[in-house]
Amino acid sequence: MERSNQAGITLIETVAVTVIIAIVSLLIYSIIHQSQTNFHEQNNINKDINDAAYALKVITKEIRKNPTKVSMDSLSESELTINKGVTGKELHFVFDKDKKTINKNNVIFATGIQDFKITLKEQIVTIKITSEHGKTISTELYLRRVGT
Repeated sequence: MERSNQAGITLIETVAVTVIIAIVSLLIYSIIHQSQTNFHEQNNINKDINDAAYALKVITKEIRKNPTKVSMDSLSESELTINKGVTGKELHFVFDKDKKTINKNNVIFATGIQDFKITLKEQIVTIKITSEHGKTISTELYLRRVGT
C-alpha cells in the first residue's frame, strides 16, 4: 500500500487561527473605539473653550467701544450692561447658571459655561469665564474716560 501525503489543515489548526484572529480583532476594535472616544471628548472640550473665548472677545470688544457706558448689577457678579452711545441701545449680558449659558439681550450667546464673573473696581473691569470642563479664561480692561 502506498501512503499518500495529504496536504491540508486540521480542525485544531482552524480553531487556533480563528481564536487568534478574534483576539487581534478585539484589540484593534478597542484601540479604534478608545481613539474615537478621546477625539470626541477633546473636541467637546475645545468647543467649550472656543465658545468661552469668543464670548470674552465679543464682550471686551463692546466694552472697548463704549468704555463710559459700562455698568453691572450691584447684587450679581454675573450681569453686565453696556449702554451704546448714540443709538441708545443697551447690551445686557447675563449668566444662566442652570442652563450653563451666557445670554446677550435674552438670547443664548455662549453655551457650556460653568461660571461667569465680572468685577468693576474704579476703572478696571475683570471678566472671568470658566468652561464646563474647568478651563478658565480671563481678561482685565482699564477703562479710559473721555478727556482723561
